[in-house]
Amino acid sequence: MKTTVIFRKESNGDIVAFFPYDIATHIGDITCYAHIGQHSAASLDYYLSTKPASLLEAWNLFVELTNSVGYDLIIHTRINYRLYVNAYRHLFDLPLISKDNDRSIKTCNLK
Repeated sequence: MKTTVIFRKESNGDIVAFFPYDIATHIGDITCYAHIGQHSAASLDYYLSTKPASLLEAWNLFVELTNSVGYDLIIHTRINYRLYVNAYRHLFDLPLISKDNDRSIKTCNLK
């Protein structure tokens, strides 16, 4: 099964792999992976405090995740909020939000 991953860089240059649709805690933290510490939970605030990493920067971590850990990865560059919310709602057997029933905020032109 393919797993979505987003590679990000901490301010000290360390690369972290975030799995945005693998909810780690009941408060909505997501799973992450780093060379040191390996798997752990990460808040969305922590995710947002990092910057995008290029595949070249993330290559060693990508190889570790695919060869040593055994992931079959799909690399994305940002979180799809609807998919994140649906992954969270799935934990509690709540109805999922479809594309046709998207409750995202719509912009309007105020005159």
